[in-house]
Amino acid sequence: MPSKKILTPIVSGASYHIFNRGVNRTPAFLNTSDYLFFLDLFKEYISPVADLFAYALLPNHYHFLLRIREDIEATDFSIQFKRLVLRYTYWFNKRENRSGNLFLKTFKRLRAN
Repeated sequence: MPSKKILTPIVSGASYHIFNRGVNRTPAFLNTSDYLFFLDLFKEYISPVADLFAYALLPNHYHFLLRIREDIEATDFSIQFKRLVLRYTYWFNKRENRSGNLFLKTFKRLRAN
C-alpha cells in the first residue's frame, strides 16, 4: 500500500520554506514577463497574509521563505496561496494554449523556525 506523505501544518506566526515545481518538471516560467506577473500575483494574494523574507523563481519551480502573520488563520494562507497558483495557471494556460495543472497539486513546506 503506498504511503501518504504528511504535510507540515501551517501555523500562524511561524516561518516556512514553501516550494513547488512544474508538473513533469516542465517550465512554468518561460520569460521575464512570466516571473514578473507571478510576483505581482504574489504581492496581491500573499502580502496581506504573510511577510516575505526571500524568494527564488526558477524556470520550473519556486521557493519562498516567509512568515505567516499572527492574525491570519492557517486556512486563510492556504486559500490565498491556492488562489495565486490557480490565477497564474489560468493565465499561463490561456496564453500557451494548454490545459491542466501547471504545478504539482500541493505546495511543499518546511517549518523554518
